[in-house]
Amino acid sequence: MIFKKEAFSFYFRFFWSLIKFQIVTKGILFLAIFPIAKGILQLLLTSSGKSSLSSGDFLPTFLSLQGAGIFILVLVLLVILVAFDINAFIIISALARKGNPNLPLIEMLGISLKSVKNFLKPQGLLILIYVAIIIPLIGIGVTISPMSNFKIPNFITDVIYNNPVYLIAYGTLLLVLTLITLRYFFFFHYCLLEGESIKEALKKSASLMKGHWKAFIKDFLVKIGLKVIGISVLYCFLILGLILILEKLKIGPGLAMFVLLTIAEIISILGLLAVPIIIYSVTDLFYRYNERDGYPLKNKVYKIKGYPKENKQTKKGKAKKLGVFLILASVFMINASISVVYGLFFDEIAKGNHKIALVAHRGGGNLAAENTIAGMRKAIKAGATWTEIDIQRTKDGYYVINHDPTFKRLTGIDKASDEMTLEEIKSLKVKDFFDQERPAQPVATLEQFLKAGQGKIGFYLELKGDTADKKMADDIVKLIKAKKLEKSTALLSLDLNLINYIEKKYPEITTGYLYYFSLGEISDINADILIMEEGEATTLNILKAHEAGKKVVVWTINSSDSISKFVKSDVDAVITDFVLDVKKGMRERDARSDLQIVVDDILN
Repeated sequence: MIFKKEAFSFYFRFFWSLIKFQIVTKGILFLAIFPIAKGILQLLLTSSGKSSLSSGDFLPTFLSLQGAGIFILVLVLLVILVAFDINAFIIISALARKGNPNLPLIEMLGISLKSVKNFLKPQGLLILIYVAIIIPLIGIGVTISPMSNFKIPNFITDVIYNNPVYLIAYGTLLLVLTLITLRYFFFFHYCLLEGESIKEALKKSASLMKGHWKAFIKDFLVKIGLKVIGISVLYCFLILGLILILEKLKIGPGLAMFVLLTIAEIISILGLLAVPIIIYSVTDLFYRYNERDGYPLKNKVYKIKGYPKENKQTKKGKAKKLGVFLILASVFMINASISVVYGLFFDEIAKGNHKIALVAHRGGGNLAAENTIAGMRKAIKAGATWTEIDIQRTKDGYYVINHDPTFKRLTGIDKASDEMTLEEIKSLKVKDFFDQERPAQPVATLEQFLKAGQGKIGFYLELKGDTADKKMADDIVKLIKAKKLEKSTALLSLDLNLINYIEKKYPEITTGYLYYFSLGEISDINADILIMEEGEATTLNILKAHEAGKKVVVWTINSSDSISKFVKSDVDAVITDFVLDVKKGMRERDARSDLQIVVDDILN
């Protein structure tokens, strides 16, 4: 019983130290380091003559002096994040394992910052970049918190998954990266705890894993993996149980918001322990495997003094308890205030009449062969508001609808549009890859497309490929005006310079800028519509765009999770291949109960 009491006391003090460290470091990051970094970034962009940087105009800036400054800024942030999110927890875990679980916060912060000296070398920085970018992709190991959800954009993975050659190559690459990660899994431990050089740490990590890879599969991948899965399942059951209880009690949205918001905050705080606990488990394996090998560890662990064990309540202890009480009371009052306002104005806040327009991707999405009139007609019948199509110029100066650099994927002809005349292109038939039994369709001209859809649907016209230039913009604007389609047409492009040209020469024409990442002030992007890849379409970015008077469209929303998320968001439109699925998602959104709306608002 005494042993259990001592063990409970040990883990309580250890976990409390970790929670304090996580809260303080995250506070430092979000209240100080990130705002300072944002200010420096804005100065660098301003000095380059820009206020924002995005996927459509980043290359010239990245190759400039300001680009070098941005790169250095990113590396500095990366070093600080690794210090806070990985290094510190390895060292703290080692100290706790040596019987020192109650670590002073100031000394913990000192340990974090002191640890970065091991990586201020070119090879060390490369390893940190690997940890920040590759680890999240393969899902093995621990990465820094801002990159934990990093993934390849869906519009790229869609191409990979739909091409067997790309899929095999991608799978092989992930497998190789996974094996590399596992081989050097204990690299940080040798660097930080044993003081080894980067080269020696890599060598010893590989040697340790070689001798214990079978045990590692059992001890880490299986045991810890099953624990994570078990906790996740338990968490889901508890949340579902709570929601069912609230639903049965039929409490109002205000009280439901208070209960669920408070629970979400508690879970978020406990969630701060996830990474430190995993790192503690890995650190324990590091020592155990070395002990089995009889390897004499140097134990160059950082020296630190623990808090003295006192039974009496000191003034300092009372002040801390008072501080914790005041923080909890403040959180309680904030939650209560939010919930009261939310309950009183529930219809206005949560049941607004925000309409989301539905844009059929590449003509009609999966309703027919892509970028064809048949697809657009089916999209109109299904209730789509807009159709998005890709425009390219032919060898003899006409405009046809095609997405890829060549016609090979859809028609079998490996030629670009500007290598063929309109007459040659008219003989091509577009295969329907969504349904092989449906008939192939002819390649349509822009004029044919506009004529078939005018007055029935709006047009998102993307200026595509190598022929997307000022001449294309001029010609298409002339055509739009001739057909009086200014109010039902928007010109889109991934090239910000082309969008700027249209905005300057034809301010009366609606423009849409397609992009998948941005830095700086997106509100200053010179376009009427910001068409964001779904990873870029955060709540904050949507809010900033709307405050600047711009519309927000998100692309390409195909998965069930994405559909469920964005039909409940504040975007103005979604581009999708699955028009009918999005329509269904909208109906399900409108049929939600008040409690379901509260849950979605908290989750989003």
